[in-house]
Amino acid sequence: MASLLAEIPTWDDHMLAHMYMRFATSRLFRVYHKPDGDLTDCARTLLARAGAELAERGLPIPEILSDAPES
Repeated sequence: MASLLAEIPTWDDHMLAHMYMRFATSRLFRVYHKPDGDLTDCARTLLARAGAELAERGLPIPEILSDAPES
């Protein structure tokens, strides 16, 4: 996970916003891959780092909707 965290600052703005949403909505980042399950600890860490990078760049933080389409 350390290498993925280190990679986040290298993403362009579009990729950063996209991955922020992926970390928040994808089943891959949910406990037991349940669509409505809690985020894994890894997902919370990645989401926080991506959100911090968005804020550092002065970009809006995408709104996470509970019914967001899974990607």
